[in-house]
Amino acid sequence: MFEEENSHEEIISNQEKGRLIEDYTLNLIGRFKWLRVQEIALLNWYYEPDRNSYQYARNLVNRLLDKNLVFIQKLPEHAGTAVVLKEKGAKIVRANGFDVKRAQLQRDKCGNEFWTPPRTWKHDLLSAGFAIEAMYQMEFDLNCKWPPFLTETELRKIGAVSNRKLFENLDIPKIPDLLVETLGGFLAIEVERARKFGEKNKKSLITNLVQTNKIGGIAMHNFNGINPERVAFAFDPTEKEGNKKINHEKNIITSTLALMKKQGVNKLEIEMYKLKVKNFGVIGYKKEKITLELEHSLR
Repeated sequence: MFEEENSHEEIISNQEKGRLIEDYTLNLIGRFKWLRVQEIALLNWYYEPDRNSYQYARNLVNRLLDKNLVFIQKLPEHAGTAVVLKEKGAKIVRANGFDVKRAQLQRDKCGNEFWTPPRTWKHDLLSAGFAIEAMYQMEFDLNCKWPPFLTETELRKIGAVSNRKLFENLDIPKIPDLLVETLGGFLAIEVERARKFGEKNKKSLITNLVQTNKIGGIAMHNFNGINPERVAFAFDPTEKEGNKKINHEKNIITSTLALMKKQGVNKLEIEMYKLKVKNFGVIGYKKEKITLELEHSLR
């Protein structure tokens, strides 16, 4: 009888664990708008061997499909399978406290549904992958109230409020790709990819970086009272455009030094997260902190 009771309790525990994993996964799919099976595997089975975690994630996605909670779509360039929310799944996520919508599905001439990935799908994968990696590499304040980060979509819904009249007449504020609550305060993450920004957006980004990261600095905008303490960058240092390697680090430093000189800022620090990327997804990163000193840099 004792063994039977333990077995029954274990079954209930496993069922509850399965439901929590489903909800957790649906939440992240909705908040990022979509995830691949690979990111779902990292999210839930980070420490498992790749082959095992991927199979577990496929099984999970199949369960969500059977319940009509999600829709799947192959990505271009053999990049894997995207998972998006259907209305039934979106309702669960909204009940969990997140303001999300179902994915916009279309129908082909034969009446079959399909989902079109956004033009920014490669950039989106870096943002979501970095957030998941950072959770396991303990960048977040583990004592903070969930969620420890806000996505770009969530920040746009919140809206940016100018911190000082000095900034009111500048261009539209640069919304970061992620706002994360770390042990050192809130960190605005800018995920860099080729051709991501026009000159106007680049100017807003670098201006916000200098104003925020300089000694005694303050972010140009807050989000519902949340002020980023620092602006940081995440990028793939091996990224190429055609056959030409893109030197994100050099581009960031050059633009920052030029604005520092113009504004009379002598010193600031920048955190850079150099991403390790495989099949368009983040599988790790190396964190570096760079100190820019104007008088030394210009010698």
